[in-house]
Amino acid sequence: MQHLGESIRNAFPDKYVLIPDVADGSDSWLTDMNEQVKQFAELVNKDSRLSGGFHLAGVSQGALIARAYVERFVSLSHRLL
Repeated sequence: MQHLGESIRNAFPDKYVLIPDVADGSDSWLTDMNEQVKQFAELVNKDSRLSGGFHLAGVSQGALIARAYVERFVSLSHRLL
């Protein structure tokens, strides 16, 4: 994911890019998915730079965490903007 983050930073140098450290490595299959989504939500809530909204991308299991985050924590009105 670091490589993808660097590619985004290079393409959009004025944008803030965060690569969250949620259940990295073997923790990705040892940690319950609900816990991973919770950890991701906590990271988002703590980062004031994300408070006005953000774009979200995920690959493989990260995409599942991203989708679960949106479904659980983002209101429908925000998803339609």
